[in-house]
Amino acid sequence: MASGSAWPLRTVVKYWQAAGEKGAISFQYLMNTEVRNKLFQIKISIASIRGYFFNFKFIPSQLSMIQQRFTFKSVEKLKSVKLIGEIFKTGKSFSHFPFRIIYIYPAESKSYLQAAVSVSSKNFKKAVDRNRIKRLMREAYRLQKIPLQKNLEQYQKYLAVFIIYTGNELPTYEIVLDKMGGLLARLEKIVSNRHDQK
Repeated sequence: MASGSAWPLRTVVKYWQAAGEKGAISFQYLMNTEVRNKLFQIKISIASIRGYFFNFKFIPSQLSMIQQRFTFKSVEKLKSVKLIGEIFKTGKSFSHFPFRIIYIYPAESKSYLQAAVSVSSKNFKKAVDRNRIKRLMREAYRLQKIPLQKNLEQYQKYLAVFIIYTGNELPTYEIVLDKMGGLLARLEKIVSNRHDQK
């Protein structure tokens, strides 16, 4: 399909209905499907959506998300052993169940915001379970990190975070998405307050 062309309405219907069946009437669920990255590049007219999905309640912020790209580039992934060690040695932390986050403000970095996720092997013996949770965490982080990232870019500051899943039960995607959103919102508030105090 050529870039910029309209996404077939029947395809949008298919994935929108799938979202409804999963009890997640939002674009967040669509983003977790095989078409999520293509959907961001497609301009779907609001008129067409209103005409076909008249029985759904759309939130303007959700509609605007279609035209954004939610990436998690390699330079945004926290991989430096030295920096990770510094995070656990001198970083500040807080909990937002089922997550615990440790963070520092490095003097310089390849990206304004870098992050890594982890799951305790003590609570989850099977690697398949740990990997699944980490995938959900990365996805939820990828979709909701932009406000924090823009905040850091505005003030030309760097932030490195390490997010740990501390729960002992396998979470659903909806729970991870919701809790990760709360975690990042709280972190953004902390970062903003730090800037205001200077």
